[in-house]
Amino acid sequence: MLKKLFLVTLLFALVVSGFIGISIFVVGDFDDTQLKLLGTTACVGAFCLTGLASVTGSSTRWFRPLPYLGIGSSVAALAMILLLIWESWDTNGINEDIYFKVLACLVVVALSIAHLSLLSAVQRMSGLLRWCQRGTPLVIVSVATLLIVGILSLQEFDKELYLRLLGVLVILDVLGTIFVGVFALKSPGPKNMVLRRRADLIRERLGK
Repeated sequence: MLKKLFLVTLLFALVVSGFIGISIFVVGDFDDTQLKLLGTTACVGAFCLTGLASVTGSSTRWFRPLPYLGIGSSVAALAMILLLIWESWDTNGINEDIYFKVLACLVVVALSIAHLSLLSAVQRMSGLLRWCQRGTPLVIVSVATLLIVGILSLQEFDKELYLRLLGVLVILDVLGTIFVGVFALKSPGPKNMVLRRRADLIRERLGK
């Protein structure tokens, strides 16, 4: 129920923000308010995409809580950014450093869950692809964890070692994602494999 409500809200927000953005580009004069509206439109579109990606993942047990976390982090990050765009954030109420750290962590969580969801949505039977699908999510989680740790307490770590490790994991993340995408296109899906097996059986019987 929550997923359906989010999808309806997402589509409505995308249509409204898209209409506003197009109207500004066509007849607007790009004053301060219209620039804020364009920024709002861009942020709504970006976080609607992360939220949409979060609900497209696998239905396995370990993955079921992640779509809700992805939706929540996307909405929370969007709300915090909109407060900054429209200058509605009370700087006296919350420490500025804490605010931006929380915002950065929410963005990392939203992007990571969207990434995990898109990878888990690939359903193929290739052995090499299966290993890529198992290894790449671990790398994604590691990258997200390192980023969050760095955001919260980078001063307490060796920056050079941190950046080296993060760079290696990011490269592995990119390679794993590319391999999953390539093998997913070349490898037949479960339904196609079943159809091929049935076709082979029919050919064998006809041959006899």
